[in-house]
Amino acid sequence: MGKADYDFVALNSSQVMATSGGVTRFADSWPCSGMRLDGDYGVIFSFAANGDLVDIEWFDGETGLDITEPEGINGEALAALSHDAQDYLNALV
Repeated sequence: MGKADYDFVALNSSQVMATSGGVTRFADSWPCSGMRLDGDYGVIFSFAANGDLVDIEWFDGETGLDITEPEGINGEALAALSHDAQDYLNALV
């Protein structure tokens, strides 16, 4: 399986971080996604052992501090990004 076109980092065997640059590139590659971010945000996806998405944590890309979910995030686009993150994690094992 090939590497995704955005920036992912495996934090451990169940968490993947999409960097702020990766999130921006993803949103730019899918103009009608509804993911219009007005800041520099990254996201961490956490998966259960069975592959279920169990948590989503947003962070400020400049400070690294946790933030609440940015407004304007489309559920389908976020789901697609989480699937790409999961594919990235699965390709590492």
